Amino acid sequence: MKLFKERSQVTEVNHTRQSDTSGESSSLKPEKKPSSPCRSDMSVRPDIDNISKQPGRSSKKRVVMCPLAKCSSSSLSFLRTSLSFSLHNIIIVVIIIISTTTTTTIIIIITVTIIIIIVIISTIITTIHIIIITTIHIIIITIIIIIIIISTIITTVHIIIIITIIIIAPPPSPQPSSSSTTTPWPLQSPSTCRCC
Repeated sequence: MKLFKERSQVTEVNHTRQSDTSGESSSLKPEKKPSSPCRSDMSVRPDIDNISKQPGRSSKKRVVMCPLAKCSSSSLSFLRTSLSFSLHNIIIVVIIIISTTTTTTIIIIITVTIIIIIVIISTIITTIHIIIITTIHIIIITIIIIIIIISTIITTVHIIIIITIIIIAPPPSPQPSSSSTTTPWPLQSPSTCRCC
């Protein structure tokens, strides 16, 4: 009798467990959730489905993944935006580099041309100065040489004239001596006077 009672109790417990589990399974039906869209950063947004708490059950979390087409389209759009942004940045950098190089080259060309012009003008001025100074010096030297030649000619002519005068001039007449017998001029006779 004891064994029969124990078996009947075990069967009742099993029936109650089966009825509990069947009630729980009938009460817990899976709910369909709409697919959640993907975010712009291509990461999957977790959609948490909190199942209603029941006695003896813990809350479950379910992550809903986005469809492949939406993820691929969002990834393509992200790639397009990133590529366009990178191309925009590259174009800006290239424009900045070109502008800086052109400005530097223009400045270098202007400075070089100014230096060349200054050098040419300075050489022209120096050559003109040298030519003027040399011509003035040559003129002064020639004038000095001409003066020296004229002075030498004049001195030689003067010397020649003096020499010729000395050679050609007659000798001087002899002076009368004081012991002569002639009488002085007032005492002479009028016949011997030569003044008339």
